[in-house]
Amino acid sequence: MTTILDVLVPVALFVLLALPSLVGHARERAVDRQLRGPRPPADGRRRGPAPGPAATARAARPV
Repeated sequence: MTTILDVLVPVALFVLLALPSLVGHARERAVDRQLRGPRPPADGRRRGPAPGPAATARAARPV
């Protein structure tokens, strides 16, 4: 019985000391994810309508 307590007490102390830090780290990651915003699709395609002929003609016109 004492062997179990010899192992359990240090593990419980470690968890009590490490838990606030781990919770804070998880919250920071969630805030960073919210600030970063949505990521673009992995295949590189744009979301939204494709540019029409007017947009390409405007871009090709010299100034």
